Amino acid sequence: MVQSRIGSKFSKENHWLKKRSAWKFQKNRQTWLLQNMYDSEKIPDNVFSVLLQYLEGLCGTAKDITVQKALKLVEESGDAPNDAVVQQRAQRAREVIQLLS
Repeated sequence: MVQSRIGSKFSKENHWLKKRSAWKFQKNRQTWLLQNMYDSEKIPDNVFSVLLQYLEGLCGTAKDITVQKALKLVEESGDAPNDAVVQQRAQRAREVIQLLS
């Protein structure tokens, strides 16, 4: 429950998008977002588009690990071509790869 508030806080009135200068980096918040960004129940599509803009600033190890995990999700999606949830996550992963590569 507490963790889902992180996603809603991120999206609430596009807080990050409107107030980038006031947005305070919090490792726990970023970790939660990175771990849950492929789950459309935790991060709805309208929030995911804002999250992609946030990810543009990702660098270093966090960026490398994010790309590696996205590549793995896309690869694993081939094992479940008829699973809508797996394919939806893979589509998000492709968008992340395209953005960060």
